[in-house]
Amino acid sequence: MSDLPPLAWALLCAVVVILVVMNLALVALVRNRNNIKIAAMPPRQARPQPGLDNIAKVLRDPFSDERKQLNELSERIHDLDEKSKQDPDQ
Repeated sequence: MSDLPPLAWALLCAVVVILVVMNLALVALVRNRNNIKIAAMPPRQARPQPGLDNIAKVLRDPFSDERKQLNELSERIHDLDEKSKQDPDQ
C-alpha cells in the first residue's frame, strides 16, 4: 500500500471525503424531511393514479376513444342531413 504515489492518496482521500459528506447530507435530509419545504415540488394530493386507471380502461376497451370520435362524427353528419332535409332550397 505504500507504493501508491501521493496524487493517488490525495484522490483517494477526496473520494472518501465526498462520500462522507454525501452520507451526512442524506442523514440530515432524513431527519428534517418534515421541516423541508421545496418550492419546485408542490404537495401531492391523495388521489388515484391516472396512469393505472387509464391502463385499466384501455385493457377493457382498447378502441373506446376511436369509437367516441366516430359516434360524434356520425351524430354531426346526421344533424347536417336533418338540416339539409328541412331546408332543401339552401
